[in-house]
Amino acid sequence: ETVLVTNTNETDAEPLVQKATPVLPKQEKVVVEQAALETKNQVKKAPRLQILNGKDTGAILMLDKAIVKIGRPNEQLALVTKRAQGYFLSHVVGDEYPLLNGKPIDMHATQLNNHDEIELLGVKMEFCLD
Repeated sequence: ETVLVTNTNETDAEPLVQKATPVLPKQEKVVVEQAALETKNQVKKAPRLQILNGKDTGAILMLDKAIVKIGRPNEQLALVTKRAQGYFLSHVVGDEYPLLNGKPIDMHATQLNNHDEIELLGVKMEFCLD
């Protein structure tokens, strides 16, 4: 609780004491809401894969490490790697190579572009930079 001390006029010897409601809690709430909004916007702008089909439709996999594994280790596994030139998709394990925009990638790492569609084990994902 905040106490505000004021004089009613200059001739009063005793100050008039009034209780004031603190403003700080409302400011803190606004700052927290703004920080949450900024965090949400940062997630939207961070490199990520968004699941487009199946039971996890809408789920987002953040590409926040230099190497991110996608798929299943004993069936079909691929890597999304961050390099100075951008993000790349590479095949690691499996008889079938991942599909990039409907076509299988080859044995070399393939650079990803914004809104490319990756398909692995029947799961479609969109690569997003914005």
